[in-house]
Amino acid sequence: MKKLLPLLFTALFTQASIAQLDFTMTGLYSSPLDQFCIDDYQDGWGAKFGLGYTAKYSEKNGVEFGFNWLVNNNGYRKAELGIGDYTLRNNWYNWQFKLNHVWDRGVMKYYAGLNAGRALYYTTEYLGFEETQEDDSNYWNDQLYSKSVFQYGAQIGTYIQLNDIMSFDLGLSVLKSDQAVKYINFESYTYDGEYIEYNEPTSSPFLITISAGFRFNLSNIDWSNGSSSTSTSRTHYDTYYYNSGSCNRNSSSNSSSNSSSNSSSSKSNSSATKLYKNGKTPVVYK
Repeated sequence: MKKLLPLLFTALFTQASIAQLDFTMTGLYSSPLDQFCIDDYQDGWGAKFGLGYTAKYSEKNGVEFGFNWLVNNNGYRKAELGIGDYTLRNNWYNWQFKLNHVWDRGVMKYYAGLNAGRALYYTTEYLGFEETQEDDSNYWNDQLYSKSVFQYGAQIGTYIQLNDIMSFDLGLSVLKSDQAVKYINFESYTYDGEYIEYNEPTSSPFLITISAGFRFNLSNIDWSNGSSSTSTSRTHYDTYYYNSGSCNRNSSSNSSSNSSSNSSSSKSNSSATKLYKNGKTPVVYK
């Protein structure tokens, strides 16, 4: 035991001297796979933020563990109504823990691993009023539906070192949940100038994501002086953002109406004010 303890402290000190803490910030593109694609979930764009700790166990190999936060918008429609511009959106975000094996090849560092965490899938409505309302509100913003699910997957990618502080991060991941969520099927969205209609299918999330951005080595930043250790025109019916995807899609016939009466406005302090609808179409706010 007396001989083992010095060896253990030596190993820990050596490990700490070759480990590093990194922050990642990338853009994110996501696209549905398999049944999630057939059920008409839209492609989307967002961002990924991550924090990772990499420890080498040999000169060319290491292990990275940490967590990511992914946030994405997958499709929206915007229509001009009599009381303002009304926008519907599909959104999701995912808190995930990650574990990667890293192969160090000098300037290029390749990684592959697994991830798991919680994801929230939700739909929102936003109404920007043409005129300020009696309660001084300028907009209505609310969730129509939300569900938290367990989501897991895998990722591969590469870190391309630009200098001692910054690397370019290019990655691909697959995310899946065994639990079903509901969302707006924008393939079925219609608006005839008076009524808004759309289907809300239920399907299990299955996505492929592509991320590209930058990774910053926090271990090489000299925090004492804030420097690094190296010198180096509108129509009556407007529709936006429509992706058909690459697979055959079949619109679901399941349709339901969900709305909430909680107002979120820039100046409102009246809990009695509500947004009233004719079917799924906002018609008055009072």
